[in-house]
Amino acid sequence: MGGSYYFDERAAIFRALGNPTRLMILSEISRGKNSLCELINIVKRDKSTISRHLKVLRESNLITVKSSGNRVKYAVSMDCIGDYFLCSNEVINKKIEMRIKLKDIINKEDKMAEKLPDKFAKWHGIDRTKIPWYPEIDADKCIGCKLCFVSCGRGVYDFDLEENVAVVAHKYQCLVGCSTCATICPAGAISFPDKAMIQKLEKEEKVLVRIQEKAKKKKARIDMDKVRKEAMDKLAKMKTSIKYEVVGHVFESALMKSIRDAIKDCKIDVVDISV
Repeated sequence: MGGSYYFDERAAIFRALGNPTRLMILSEISRGKNSLCELINIVKRDKSTISRHLKVLRESNLITVKSSGNRVKYAVSMDCIGDYFLCSNEVINKKIEMRIKLKDIINKEDKMAEKLPDKFAKWHGIDRTKIPWYPEIDADKCIGCKLCFVSCGRGVYDFDLEENVAVVAHKYQCLVGCSTCATICPAGAISFPDKAMIQKLEKEEKVLVRIQEKAKKKKARIDMDKVRKEAMDKLAKMKTSIKYEVVGHVFESALMKSIRDAIKDCKIDVVDISV
């Protein structure tokens, strides 16, 4: 049989396991709860629901059915099924550890929020820590590409080499309104709050009124820079000529060298020499 057959069969098994109720039933059967009545009492579902899930597990060859007199007993088809639960528990515990680790990082950052560098401390006069605009990473989706870590110029991200995932290390250093990292994330692992939150904040804090004076100063600075550049460009194109008389003996052999030495650090050209 081709390799695809086994992948198809594995997919069918995982589909059968992809239901919390069926997983609970299978777990209880692996622990020795082998009758329908026991499963109904433990799982807290009606008889028809339990029977329907048992049928799916049976058709996937995950359990076997044996009749003993008037009783029907269920058992796991393979002992290794118990290993599945052990393995999945390890994966879950690892995930919990990662979330705790990320939570610790966030808590440490919250404690350091008051120590934000001055350039990040305010957004148009508003305390940056009062604005809940920052990225969140879905660790399950993160593929460890490091693109957000490298691309962000404000030091928002760090990278956990052990877990191979990006982490938000300094969330309040994120530029309010910026979501470039989410746009370029190839796995769609980064998310931001709804931008309506920022628009609401702008109205409540009268941000548009706050920035008018700052806008005037910025415009004046841009205009001044433009005028300065135009003046420097004109100056660079201007040509001037000045006549110098150098006193020395006409037959002095080092006369030309003396002239060259005198002008070597000047941005001028010698175009005519007469003696």
